[in-house]
Amino acid sequence: MKIFAHRGVSALYPENSQTAISACDASVMHGVEIDLFQTEQSFFVVHDPWLSRLFGVNKKITDTPASEIKSLICQDNKPIPDLKWLIEQVSETNLHLNIELKTIADATLFVEQLQALITQYHFDEKQLLISSFNHQYLADIYRLKPNWPLGMLIAHHPLNVAPLLGQFPIYSLHLSMHAISTELIAQAKQHGLQVFVYTVDQQEDINWLMANKVDGIFANHPEQAYKIVNNLI
Repeated sequence: MKIFAHRGVSALYPENSQTAISACDASVMHGVEIDLFQTEQSFFVVHDPWLSRLFGVNKKITDTPASEIKSLICQDNKPIPDLKWLIEQVSETNLHLNIELKTIADATLFVEQLQALITQYHFDEKQLLISSFNHQYLADIYRLKPNWPLGMLIAHHPLNVAPLLGQFPIYSLHLSMHAISTELIAQAKQHGLQVFVYTVDQQEDINWLMANKVDGIFANHPEQAYKIVNNLI
């Protein structure tokens, strides 16, 4: 079972921070999952659409000038990671990178910037996964870069997976632990999809997902999840 560090090692360090991402260890986890927003011409690693919870700034990130976001300090006393820092950091590891697109205004700009950084830092595109709850973003990315693997996020339990598919090929279906069943997993598998589940930290949940042959999980405490998966606890 593949283990992704959910927003970095967020159980131990501030979520989506440079420290949480830098703490990811390819020897015990498959990859790191982060969230991405666009403001102006820049892309920042942040989960919430508002800056209030983590930064005490009552503004939407998409309405805030990039220069102001660059001046904000995370709880690890470091700046908010941007796309350049992210690719430079992960390219030095063997980690896979799942970029979850939260809100972007220009898919073409995102692809252009990401492709330039991939080339600059020699990041292996096979280690990239682009996911989103916004399936229009996925369609746009496929149109621009049909070779990039795509992950479709859903937070509900559909009666039938098939109507969600077919508009463009996807690599993985990302399901909520709170809206999952053996039937849903089987449906996804029948369509040849990898099944990843978020967000999972409890041993009972991990054991159930392993028994049902889920391909991967997103864990806040990936090192602990690794020990559970490998029966080290």
